[in-house]
Parts: sequence; structure tokens; C-alpha cells
Amino acid sequence: MKKFTVYILCCCLVWVSCQRKEQQNTATPPPPNTTSSPANGEPTATPPTDSNTQSRSVTMPATPDPQSVIVKQSNEVLVLLAQKKLAELMPYIHTTKGVRFSPYSHINTKDRILQAKDVVSATKDTKKYLWGEFDGSGEPMELTFGDYYKRFVYDKDYQNPKVRKTFNKINDSGNSISNIKTVFPDAVFYEYYVAGSNPDYGGMDWGSLTLVWEQENGQWKLVGIVHGQWTI
Repeated sequence: MKKFTVYILCCCLVWVSCQRKEQQNTATPPPPNTTSSPANGEPTATPPTDSNTQSRSVTMPATPDPQSVIVKQSNEVLVLLAQKKLAELMPYIHTTKGVRFSPYSHINTKDRILQAKDVVSATKDTKKYLWGEFDGSGEPMELTFGDYYKRFVYDKDYQNPKVRKTFNKINDSGNSISNIKTVFPDAVFYEYYVAGSNPDYGGMDWGSLTLVWEQENGQWKLVGIVHGQWTI
């Protein structure tokens, strides 16, 4: 009888052990990257994702801000003009249009245009050229490049910290209305303005230097150097 009881106990232990293994097998989660087939419930492998089919965010390079480029290049040109290093102006000047020199804010068709190579050699040229007409008298403006430069290019201290600098804005033009945007519709410009200081002139002794830029092959090139002053 004792042996029969032991035998029954062993059978119960074996049965309990089998039940636990079956529960563990049914509770095991399916392997990763598998899905159940809706037809028979059997697990099926998830196909790999092709990296070429994934949507990608493409960041285009930022376009340089025209104002920041113009300010930088204008300041570089101003230094060269102040030091009269005209040979170093070549990389800045428009290769086909050259640079127009205008003595007054109102640009005239008679204003002289120089190509880059001519600007480089202009300081050594003692010949007089026609640059337009003098304000008030209307007399022909026949000057050497050197004389024109002193009077209608770098005639004031445009590097002074008190100089007013503006992008695409004219500060003053007197009676000579600025027509930069008409003559250069595709251009942008940067002006250096020196306010009048002599009380005897009531502020009419102001002066300005405006550098005009147009794009050429994706780069901003100098096409105009416009001088401004009080005109009658």
C-alpha cells in the first residue's frame, strides 16, 4: 500500500511539471520582426525596409544675405579708395559693364565709364577727359582722373566712425534727385554719408559716396561710384 501511494505521488508531480512547461511555451512572445498571418495565425517574417525608399529631409545651403555681402565688399572697396590702391579694385569691378563714375546724385548719360584695366592705370594718366558738366555753370567737366578723384570720389573722410552708412537708401541728394534705381534697376547700393559740419553753410556742406553693385555670374560686382553733394 505504501508503494502504491508513492507511485501515485510521483505521477502527480510529473503531471504538474508538464502543465507548467506547456504554460511557459504558450506565454513566450513571438520573435521580433514577425507578424501573424490573418489566414492561419502563423507568424510570418516582416520584409526588410529598403533605406532608399525612406523619405529623407534635404537641407539646401542657405543663400547669402545680399546686404551682408554688399556691406562687406563695400567696406573693402572703401579702404582701397581711401588708400588709392586702384590696382586692387580689379576683382570687384564688373567685367563687361565696367564702373560708371558719377559726380552728382543724378546720374547722367555723359558720366564716364571705365573698364577694370583702365581704372588700374588711371592714376598715371595725365590726360583730361570729359566727366559731365559742372553743377550751376553747366561748363564741361574736363579733368584728369587724379583731379576728378580728389573732388568727386574720395573728397571727405568716409571712414570716419560718424559716417552714416545705409543699404539701398539715399540720405540726401539736394536739388539733384537720385536716379540710381532707374539707371541700375537690377542693382543694390551702399552709401556713406557725411553730414554738414560748417555752421556758415547751414548743413549744405554734406557729401556722400555711393557704391553700386550688380550681379555677374552669381557674384556682386561694382558698376557705379556715385558722388553726392549739395547742388543748385
